[in-house]
Amino acid sequence: MHFLNEFAKFMRNSGPVRFFVPVGILLIAFGGIMLWGGDSSLLAIAFVAVGILAIVFGIMRTVRAFRKSKVLGSGDPGRSLSQVDFSNFRSAEGVAEYYCRHDGVTLKPGYVLEDADRRVLFEGKMLKNSLAGARTFEFSDHTTGSVTVHEVGHTVQQAYNDEFFSVKGWFKIDGKNIWDLLHERGLRMSTDIIGSFPKLTYEVARDGEPFAIIETSGQYVHEDEAAMHSLNIPVGRYYYRVWTNTDDFETLFLAIFAFSESEQTMVE
Repeated sequence: MHFLNEFAKFMRNSGPVRFFVPVGILLIAFGGIMLWGGDSSLLAIAFVAVGILAIVFGIMRTVRAFRKSKVLGSGDPGRSLSQVDFSNFRSAEGVAEYYCRHDGVTLKPGYVLEDADRRVLFEGKMLKNSLAGARTFEFSDHTTGSVTVHEVGHTVQQAYNDEFFSVKGWFKIDGKNIWDLLHERGLRMSTDIIGSFPKLTYEVARDGEPFAIIETSGQYVHEDEAAMHSLNIPVGRYYYRVWTNTDDFETLFLAIFAFSESEQTMVE
């Protein structure tokens, strides 16, 4: 999984240079041909100038992307994600399976995290929808009784040349990028972008230790619906099976919420 995620990360991080540098070269060449043909016009100079700016911008964005990935993969906090062993995590002592389903029966949908007995542990309900501004969500932790209200922005997707491997999405929650928020909580994430396509499996570590395995599922997520589940194509974004040993359901829910709302094909 880590090799696939590293390859996807490389494709995403190098996206700016692979997109903007060829565009910049074409613009410079076009402007140069105009100048060579006898045209010191402002249009020709503009082509050359914009081409140079495109190349510089692509290189700078790529360098910044690789630097950030290096920091996130440096083992701070905890060990590097590639050193975290998830091989027997699902069956390890203290690990339980949970289910996250999308509650989309109204115009203000949300997500519900349940245990094997269908007891609701955590839910995030949309209180206010908005096409332009932030949406309002109410997060309810039924294990602690706490209820908090958050402003959640709309998702921004970024992909260069429409590459599946380089898709990146993010949104802001209470004014902070969701991935920055999860990183501050010590989370590092890796994605199996191939596996049993179109299923996605996310391995999540916290402070260098296994935290959760989150897997996209069909609409029928519970074990007692196994027969229907096996016939249902994983739909992603809305339904998940989760294995974890944590009782920090807020952080767990935020990770699921981030994956679902941003349609990630790779994370870090």
